[in-house]
Amino acid sequence: MDLKTDHGVDKLLICLVLLLVPAVIAQVPPGSPVITSSKERIEIGDTITLTCTSKRGIPAPSVKWYRGENEISPIYNTVGDLTTNTYTFTASDRDQFAVYECRKTTRDHNGVSSHRENPALGEPLEVNAPRLSYSAQTSNSVTLQCEVTGTATNIYWYKSNQLLQIGSNNHFSGASVQTPSLTITNIALSDGGEYACSATNGIDTKRSRNIVLSVQAPLAVIAPSTLYTPMTSTSVTLTCRITSGTATDIKWYKDDQQLFIALNARYSGGSVGTPSLVITNVQLRDGGKYICSGADGSVTRNTTTITLSPKATPSQPILVGPQSVTAGSSNTWTCTSTGAFPAQTLAMRIGNELFTNELATNSLFESLPVRIEL
Repeated sequence: MDLKTDHGVDKLLICLVLLLVPAVIAQVPPGSPVITSSKERIEIGDTITLTCTSKRGIPAPSVKWYRGENEISPIYNTVGDLTTNTYTFTASDRDQFAVYECRKTTRDHNGVSSHRENPALGEPLEVNAPRLSYSAQTSNSVTLQCEVTGTATNIYWYKSNQLLQIGSNNHFSGASVQTPSLTITNIALSDGGEYACSATNGIDTKRSRNIVLSVQAPLAVIAPSTLYTPMTSTSVTLTCRITSGTATDIKWYKDDQQLFIALNARYSGGSVGTPSLVITNVQLRDGGKYICSGADGSVTRNTTTITLSPKATPSQPILVGPQSVTAGSSNTWTCTSTGAFPAQTLAMRIGNELFTNELATNSLFESLPVRIEL
């Protein structure tokens, strides 16, 4: 065949060349899946949308969502160079620690990207102080309770709205994610005040209501005087003092039996405001051993024994006996004084001479007869 270089031959040769050369189609691997979530912090009951996107890719990849090994969202959409799969669900208890994965696949290029949502799933963050008031004595220990639900990443404690430096003070312990409650050892009066527990998960921060800690010195009750000797018909005050701590109750005992102050009109005091016991119109039967007892709700402290020993004023002595005597005769004079306590000492005087050895007591309180021989 005569081939001439006219336009027809040129076209034929070009056509043959194109038919003999195999077609080449460029293939581009897709980018790694990129996952986004509609919420960073997920709580049970929330509605969450997970979006997985893969860029480029020739041919376009398939993009699917898996929960564990179960395919849960196979439908994806490609627009331009973006392939997207969106999965929406409501978080429940079964999603706690669940693993969600977005997997992309092409005929010649495979890739898997995992996205774990479990760190964000769980109960809502809440901080609660089950008890809002504590009372403790100095040198003791106390634990201020703090309860945290949900997942906390840090625990903080505040006193009077000032952050406590827990780690740098061995006076404190606890206040951690594992043990959110605060323990205070070797309590001092300066530890009293208002406290609050705070927890954060990096997104939310919750704080408890204020917790009041009242610190008291140990209860101490003393009797500055342990012996009282009032005269009958007078008044006496048995002194009882609270020298440390705060008493919430005061009781008095006589000879190991509790005294009921309100039932005896001669008694007064014996209360938290006035712990000393006042006895009016003292009588001999009031004598005995007394104890003042104070309590603060946790401990009871007693004074040492207080002795009350009333004294009775004797009456004017009366001397009865003969007005005249005969030399060498025996005569008896009786000297009587009543109401004395303790036993009184009587003496008889004849002229300037006292006679005491001859006295004999017939009755402790009534009379002392004397026999004198002249």
